[in-house]
Amino acid sequence: MNKARKTLNQLLICIAIGVIAAGTTAYFLYQNRMEVWKLQARDAFGAALKEELQKRSGVKVYHTGFVNVQSETEGPKEVTVESKYGKRKYLIPYHKLCHNIERASDVRGMHSYVFERQPLKADSINLSWSSILKEIKIPGKNEIRIAVTDLLDRETKTYSGNSTYVSKSDSLASFYIGYRCEIEVTGFISFPRQEIFTAKDVLLLLGLVFICLILFFILENANRFYQRFFFKKIVVTVEKEIPVISIKKSQVYTYRLEEDVLFDVKSRTLKKGDASVKITPQATSLLQGFLEAKDYKLSVEEIMQLLWPQNNGTSDKMYASIKRLREYLSDISGWTVENGDYAYQLKSPHSIEKKAE
Repeated sequence: MNKARKTLNQLLICIAIGVIAAGTTAYFLYQNRMEVWKLQARDAFGAALKEELQKRSGVKVYHTGFVNVQSETEGPKEVTVESKYGKRKYLIPYHKLCHNIERASDVRGMHSYVFERQPLKADSINLSWSSILKEIKIPGKNEIRIAVTDLLDRETKTYSGNSTYVSKSDSLASFYIGYRCEIEVTGFISFPRQEIFTAKDVLLLLGLVFICLILFFILENANRFYQRFFFKKIVVTVEKEIPVISIKKSQVYTYRLEEDVLFDVKSRTLKKGDASVKITPQATSLLQGFLEAKDYKLSVEEIMQLLWPQNNGTSDKMYASIKRLREYLSDISGWTVENGDYAYQLKSPHSIEKKAE
């Protein structure tokens, strides 16, 4: 019972290790794939915006992606615009300057002029973006939001598709257009979780669990292999004992250990002539177990199972039981219990004398 429980525990531990390894691997696979998809989708978004900008005739637009403006331009920048509303100053946040599609101020001014007359369309940009994502095989639901701030600092927003979906999606990137960075084009995308892992990924994760199960069977059989091929077998010869006669009377067992020494199981008594010794129930079971065993020999495991079938025995308890039985036997006879090779054997005084000779 103890061995079966130990084996089951070892199996559960190996399965747990496999599940933890598969879960950890799945987590890093997920993070890596999401990062790669986001980078590819961001590049595709920039390409789609560039394609839309170049449709405006008469203006050659160069898309450079994210502009990394350093030291002298860090912090907000103030620009002055003269329009029908008069001459006004506008403060442009640093992050908008960094993400404007054009570094040169004269080109940004031309963009403001062109896109005031030919506004960008969110649906058109989103259609181009979807086409590029399909070509590079990136799954996901994408939408576009365009926010335009006029000269009176009033903001107008337009969306492609369903604006409710946009609010629930992850903002991927924002590009800015115009002299005042007044046009903000933001891309939103969400990826289907069920397509994150490929069939090869699933096989890899299952393989990690399977490897841990193989490891369990290797460890389980390694000891048997080692014992079989690397341990020398020792043959132990047991002296022939004086036969013990069992007399069955009305379901009561009496064993004759010697000519004048009897063991009465029912009364739990060792008798020799008029002398008798009362022994405990546990000593009775142990002595009867020895007498019923082949060559009167019991292994440690057999003794533990005989005396404590509920698996609550310990080595100290077993040693105490053996010692107590030896004392009972010595009080009435020359029989004793000897130990050796992970087992105990009941021996008669005749076999002990023969061994001594």
